[in-house]
Amino acid sequence: MKENSEPLSSELTGYNREKKLCFFLSDVNTPFEGVVRPFINWIMELNKDGYKIYLMLLNCGCDLKQYIEKNIEGINLESVRNFDAAMEYIRTTKPDVVITDDYFPRLRLIAKIKNKINIKTCIYVQVLHGIHSISDSFNLDSASIRMKIFYRCLKAIPFNFLKMPYKKLLLKQSVIIANSQITATILQILYGIEPCEIIYPPVNTGIFRFYMLEERNQVLLYLGAVDDDVDQNFARKICETLQDRGFKIVALGNSKLQERMKNEFRIHESINISDQELAKIYSECILTICPQKYEMFGYVVAESVSCGTPVLAFNCMGIAEIITHSRLGYLANNKKDFIKKIECFVPKKIKSKEGPYLWDISYSSKMLKHIIEQTND
Repeated sequence: MKENSEPLSSELTGYNREKKLCFFLSDVNTPFEGVVRPFINWIMELNKDGYKIYLMLLNCGCDLKQYIEKNIEGINLESVRNFDAAMEYIRTTKPDVVITDDYFPRLRLIAKIKNKINIKTCIYVQVLHGIHSISDSFNLDSASIRMKIFYRCLKAIPFNFLKMPYKKLLLKQSVIIANSQITATILQILYGIEPCEIIYPPVNTGIFRFYMLEERNQVLLYLGAVDDDVDQNFARKICETLQDRGFKIVALGNSKLQERMKNEFRIHESINISDQELAKIYSECILTICPQKYEMFGYVVAESVSCGTPVLAFNCMGIAEIITHSRLGYLANNKKDFIKKIECFVPKKIKSKEGPYLWDISYSSKMLKHIIEQTND
């Protein structure tokens, strides 16, 4: 596997600008879902670089389509409701490469298309189908009954039973890319698959960057996307500690959990905000706290450090990679250590202006372009 910690050489900047790329997404409702954001950012950057971009949306929500139409000009957008129409679109447009991720239903669809059309495919691994059946890092104490039943049923299924069809589909693809070092490691150890490259998800550093704003005595607490992302009792302990130290708490993520926590603590909600507003919040905070343990990458962490705001997180998974690489943050080995670091936290007088990072949108896109060129050699 290539080491991507070194800068790209100048020879990688001379690309064929006539390449046709088709990004394929299915069953996605909003542009803000974590698995969708890498593709939106890549589309924006590659479109500026002169690639001919096609975006195929199969059974996707209107919010995603409207967001694309409003924010990205000059691409070929097609939204359909049945598989045959999607396959015919790809057959007609004849892209050089079709790009999607490893979400199992999408992976199965792209494999079906590949069986009928001679196309090259690039799979961005960020889900790892079946891994949840052997992971105990999810907290279900406050999860819905439906979620609890789902996880209990999942735990009853042998991992190999889930792994084998996923692995079989991956091995049929032209190119496999991992979204972090931990993803690449798990992919090799548990699934026996070597990715072609590690490319971090692109962060739009035109928006998430260092701003010279006046800092406030406030801390951003990320509560995850869904209930099982965070141990809610531990989140309460974090809030208690922050309030004892006199910090203002700004909550981000899970809106339902924000509402519940607001009844117990003096929490300022941040719901349905734009990227520009979020970048301002990062810049005004003295610390971002991410108490999640299962994150293959972690957009909130990458965005925060890109704005120069340090992050406190657990020393595991993709989040630890980001903090280690950026050297901007604090890693806790356990919950006791986590709370201790909050109790001892002293804000830096001057924020870091380091970068660019491996998740910088321009760097991540150059890496993807390099893989695309290799795919077509």
